[in-house]
Amino acid sequence: MDPKIAQQLRWPVFIAAIVDGIVIALASIYAVFAILGYVDASVPIFLSWLAALNFFNGISIYLFWRVRRHFGFSARAFMLLWAGLSLWYWTVAPLYYLLTMNVNVAQLAWVMFAYFWEVPGVGGGLFVLGAMYYLRPLSRYMDGRERAADYNWLYRRSITAPPLIGALLFVVVVLGYAIGAWQMRFFADMPLVEQAKNVLNGVATSIFLGVVYYLLFEKMLNAVRGKLEDESAPRSVLSRKFSREAFWVTLFTALGGILLLLLVGIQSFQIITSANVQELLPVSQVLTISLVSVLFDMLIVSNLCNINTNCYYG
Repeated sequence: MDPKIAQQLRWPVFIAAIVDGIVIALASIYAVFAILGYVDASVPIFLSWLAALNFFNGISIYLFWRVRRHFGFSARAFMLLWAGLSLWYWTVAPLYYLLTMNVNVAQLAWVMFAYFWEVPGVGGGLFVLGAMYYLRPLSRYMDGRERAADYNWLYRRSITAPPLIGALLFVVVVLGYAIGAWQMRFFADMPLVEQAKNVLNGVATSIFLGVVYYLLFEKMLNAVRGKLEDESAPRSVLSRKFSREAFWVTLFTALGGILLLLLVGIQSFQIITSANVQELLPVSQVLTISLVSVLFDMLIVSNLCNINTNCYYG
């Protein structure tokens, strides 16, 4: 295809990405104003901003998907990394967070800031760019910008890239959730139990997305391996045991499911305990008032006896 026509097809993607960035900036500014107390922070407002982010982000992803063949390998890898991170942490993860966490208005404002800004900031800055740096030799080779100097080295890199991308996601996400817990503890007095649940949220959600990234990049990098094998069959490559890989995928998926259920169980226990305490509170109040009344009566009788020396007991 004519390069000019291909460039014209790519322009809508660039415009949609700019609009998406503007919406991210507006949502982040609103979260900052909510932290400062100038605007309200509530669950409906939080979900409305998430809907807006997903709408404009979904448009940019859809437009890219339509003309993906006119983009190079590096652009497709970048969009795969960004799409997985943004869709997961602007849809499933925040909804699960709201279901399993107890936050007040001040803490919710920080939660909004974390999801609006730290997903593209910390996630995009550390995870996406870190993964792209590791994939850079493979991207340059696939895009024709660099010939393979060492086929064996590139082949090994194509094998190690998927698990390393999944591991990098896990580290970055847990770090981001830990930073968020510290922020809400320092600025919004979040209890220690909720801080621990906050970090566990990051662990559980990142395990699932890490497994998805592993599977997606295994498929994507098959094209790299096929091209390397066609040009020069690597003589010394890492041995691959798919039964072992299937075992690790199954193990991490099961571990993520257990953590998700654990957080739901902890939240259910907290709700049930809170309801029981509220039911017992009126009874305890009656007992306390009765005890205070008895003690007050005894005090009055004691004072009268001190005044009247003829008072006696029994």
